[in-house]
Amino acid sequence: MMNLKGQVAVVTGGGRGMGKAAALRLAEDGAALVVIDVNGENARLVAEEIVKRGGEAIGLQVDVSNSDEVKKAFAKIDDRFGGRIDILVNAAGIQRVAGILEETEEVWDKLMAVNTKGTFLCCQEACKRMIPRRYGRIINFGSSAGLTGVVFMLSYSASKFGVIGFTQALALEVGKYGITVNAVCPGAVDTEMWRDTREGFAERTGVSAEDQLKQTAESIPLGRVGQVDDIAKVIRFLVSDDASYVTAQAISVCGGIHPH
Repeated sequence: MMNLKGQVAVVTGGGRGMGKAAALRLAEDGAALVVIDVNGENARLVAEEIVKRGGEAIGLQVDVSNSDEVKKAFAKIDDRFGGRIDILVNAAGIQRVAGILEETEEVWDKLMAVNTKGTFLCCQEACKRMIPRRYGRIINFGSSAGLTGVVFMLSYSASKFGVIGFTQALALEVGKYGITVNAVCPGAVDTEMWRDTREGFAERTGVSAEDQLKQTAESIPLGRVGQVDDIAKVIRFLVSDDASYVTAQAISVCGGIHPH
């Protein structure tokens, strides 16, 4: 077990899926957790689960695309942990399956706001706390769709390409302060959001969600779709001292289906 005792980790999108897995893994390693999610009940339940396991955690309901809500959330973190933030994991994100003729400006703006702007807002607040202490570990969620465009995922792919570019630029700026910034780029991972995405593809391709799952697993060199803990383990490495010389990277965690 890695020792993160005394460190404070903030995980956005921590109420379910890969964000939840990351929060639980970091708490298991001793970090105090701030679980942020647009669904306040989910955030609270994950925080309660961490506390029941003997850890320290609080859950906050926050829309990461809203700068006022983000600022207020980080002020609450200051009150609880004295302005200390060691780790930020930006896992909050949404998807949309749509072709060019059905995509709407409203949906495009929403994905950009949550996936890309939300990452920026939370990084900005975290860096305000990390730079004076000259230490920090930031992990942003990119995607395989942010490394290679995916059909019918126009706004999602664009938003994740943006996250990866932002990650690289931020890493170059804050490296001198002892802060590393990397992106984890999941491929097909068995989450509720990915299951919803498969239903959207089924409507457009005529291939059922079940058949898509089978075809995807067969196309992955390692022979299976990913699980949330596959991503959490990579995050665990990136926040560790073993990754102290790793920054500005977009790390694909996809079972080999998207070589880079």
